[in-house]
Amino acid sequence: MLMNLVEEHFKEEGSFIEEEDYSEIKNLMEHEIKILISEAVAEAEEEVIEYIQIGGIIMQTYNVIIVKSMVILLQIVHNKKIKDKNVNFAEKEIDYEEPALLLAYGKFDGSNSSTWYLDTGASNHMCSMKEAFVDINESYKGNITFGDLSQRPVEGRGRILIEHKNGEQKFISEVFYVPDMKNNILSLGQFLEKGFEVQMKDKNLKIFYESGATIASVKMTTNRMFPLDLSIYLSKCFKAEISNMTNLWHLRYGYLNYGSLMLMEKSKMVIGIPKLEHTSRMCEVCVMEKQHKKSFPKKSSRASQTLDLVYSDVCGPISPTSIRGSRYFLTFTNDFSGKTWVYVLKEKKEVLGKFKEFKNLVEKQSECKVKCLRTYREGEYISRDFDDYCKENGIVHQLTMLQTPQQNAISKRKNKTIINMVRMLKEKNCPKEFLGDAVVCVVYLLNRFTIKRLQKITPKEAWSMKKPRVDHLRIFCSVAYVKIKEERRTKLKDKS
Repeated sequence: MLMNLVEEHFKEEGSFIEEEDYSEIKNLMEHEIKILISEAVAEAEEEVIEYIQIGGIIMQTYNVIIVKSMVILLQIVHNKKIKDKNVNFAEKEIDYEEPALLLAYGKFDGSNSSTWYLDTGASNHMCSMKEAFVDINESYKGNITFGDLSQRPVEGRGRILIEHKNGEQKFISEVFYVPDMKNNILSLGQFLEKGFEVQMKDKNLKIFYESGATIASVKMTTNRMFPLDLSIYLSKCFKAEISNMTNLWHLRYGYLNYGSLMLMEKSKMVIGIPKLEHTSRMCEVCVMEKQHKKSFPKKSSRASQTLDLVYSDVCGPISPTSIRGSRYFLTFTNDFSGKTWVYVLKEKKEVLGKFKEFKNLVEKQSECKVKCLRTYREGEYISRDFDDYCKENGIVHQLTMLQTPQQNAISKRKNKTIINMVRMLKEKNCPKEFLGDAVVCVVYLLNRFTIKRLQKITPKEAWSMKKPRVDHLRIFCSVAYVKIKEERRTKLKDKS
């Protein structure tokens, strides 16, 4: 069976097995396979090392090792006979590289460290350069098994930082540190396990993100290998030779910022720190682990005229639903006056209709046009119908960036204030079904509140230029008596 596999391999190569070669290998098969391999390596060590460079690392079955070893032996025997007889079988010049079958091991010899080989037979990513790791767990130990059943120790596991052509940096995680490796290996199996997609077609190997974006495209070489050149980003904070004393103490102090470190040295807060010099060197570890988003400015430009800018947001769903079945409320806030309008909704799909209603109302009252609407990037605001309506009416629709509520902070704070006041109104033991009415009541009151931005006037006055009356206000959920009209009651029935 094994000899049949070997024959099939040579047929795929467009070659054949001579009868005397076949007999010679068949006789060798009577010995134990381990002895066969050791004798072959001992007899023609240079030839074997040449042929077993850069292939799969951990073979999946024992038969694969036997077949590949027999192929090596057949090629060695065949090459020896050619050398002995000085026969040239080449009828035309062929640019041909010898096939690489198994991985050769050896100390790193200074070859191109940016070249990695994509391998289906490797169980893990492996690298022989310790300086390429941005972080490494050296307590992780283990062994890897090569194609000739030899083993080499794993001295750690960590991450390697690579840089794309566009300058973007990405981590390759769970990479084994194997000092005795001669070449760097990327495991296709590990990529698949992480959710990436691997495609091999037309002598090309491509790796994709789950989204379909291409990570790498590698062309197969003439020896059927897939080398990939990676730009490894070496972090200066992890180099063994640190010439700058400031950087050295920066590491010793657990990545304390340079300013505090210099202050401690100048103020003599501790004993033992030498004189430090200012450094402009950037610590990559600090950037990756301490980076934070800049604060938004406390003051921003405000609208100079009525309806120049309107903020909007939807809040909900609110449980339980109101008496009318409403679960959401929609607010529109005029940035110039600070006045707010509220609409109670059953479904979010009503937003566009309510916006049209609001626009007609405020434009008639103020004789101004809505020029800009700022909302969150949510489904009810980014529909095609909503976008078309804004374009038809010349309204600039500003959408906030994802996870950036500060860009629509006015609406966010307004909704928070409304919800907090509605909670306080529940103190009168108001049935929860009336919470929708409570929201309308709260917005009515907020338009008659003082606002820090407005000087001694309320939003209602800033909008209508008239002082609002408040002598009609009553406590929410107070008991009220309603008179029943005479035509709706009998002589002896209560009037209220």
